[in-house]
Amino acid sequence: MFPCAIGKGISMDFDSIRACFTEDIGAVDRALRAHLERASEPYSHYGMLRYHLGFANESLKAIADDSLRRGKRLRPIACLLICRALGAPAGAAEQVMVAAELMHAASLAHDDIEDEDPVRWGRPTLWSLFGSGQAINAGDALIGMTYQLLLGLPQSGVSPDTALQVIEAFSQAHLKMCEGQHLDLLYRGRFDVGVDTYLDIISRKTAAALECIALAAALVAVRDPEIRGSYQQFGRAFGMLYQICDDIRAVWAEPQGKEKVAGNDVRLRKPTLPLLLGLQMGAPRLRALFSERSSSGALAAEHAEIAEELRRLGVEASCLMRAASYRDEAIAHLRSTAHSSPAHDLLEMMVRICAQSAGVQDSVLADAAQ
Repeated sequence: MFPCAIGKGISMDFDSIRACFTEDIGAVDRALRAHLERASEPYSHYGMLRYHLGFANESLKAIADDSLRRGKRLRPIACLLICRALGAPAGAAEQVMVAAELMHAASLAHDDIEDEDPVRWGRPTLWSLFGSGQAINAGDALIGMTYQLLLGLPQSGVSPDTALQVIEAFSQAHLKMCEGQHLDLLYRGRFDVGVDTYLDIISRKTAAALECIALAAALVAVRDPEIRGSYQQFGRAFGMLYQICDDIRAVWAEPQGKEKVAGNDVRLRKPTLPLLLGLQMGAPRLRALFSERSSSGALAAEHAEIAEELRRLGVEASCLMRAASYRDEAIAHLRSTAHSSPAHDLLEMMVRICAQSAGVQDSVLADAAQ
């Protein structure tokens, strides 16, 4: 029996989606714990990894419950759904899921340093507790674990050739993510770039990971290159949608659980889609803020003033239209696989929820579903 019943008119959020997979996420967490426990020394080193993944407290003491927040688990859930829809071997599905989460966790450890973020998931980041050097090293260790895990795919019934293809997909995504982060850092404080440059950055920095995960899930399940390609393109479009929606929420939505800092994109001078469009459309308050204040950031009142100015200029509407385009693209690629299953229904629901979380209206998809 599938864990969630999806129907018209049902309102859900990311936490609801995650709750649908309590048992599966528990299995992923158990596999992550087991992977870390295979090499427990030096204790403090692996304790930092456990802390970052939500399995240890700030004193590096292991905890067995779910008292620490560990993120949305969006990537492993998407991987699980594709594997389930295609009938991938259970062992291979779990290995790809865990590898996806390890690669994601590694990128977050490094991103938090580069963005100087002191908090993630409502608790101190690795670097803010243990220093940048140890956080960099922890991220590197998680990358090594990712490939170590993927090398074991043949033990789960995946052919050596297919395992190499999966490893290649992760390697390509890893390189793209590094390229995207390089460009993200390079263009901070510069708003003379176009929307195409922004889209190129997020296609590497964010979309490449979901593209890789969707492709890897399809690789271990089917041989048809067209079906594999459809899932790969679904992952890419979903990743683009997710980042644009994240940028929209950073400007116009209230932070939830202190995971986001209001005005953080302004503080970092990041050319996100809303800020880039706002400056191109001549937002005077935004330009004045950038010229007046240091990189220490904007006050909450100034952030609210900027958000209202951008809305008045039509920036929010333009961003929502761009997000709606990627939403529809992701669903079109998903439907092009010609697969019909509860897993696909939930994948589509996840895409819709992502768009709705940023304020994108769902009327087009509702009409298409009738």
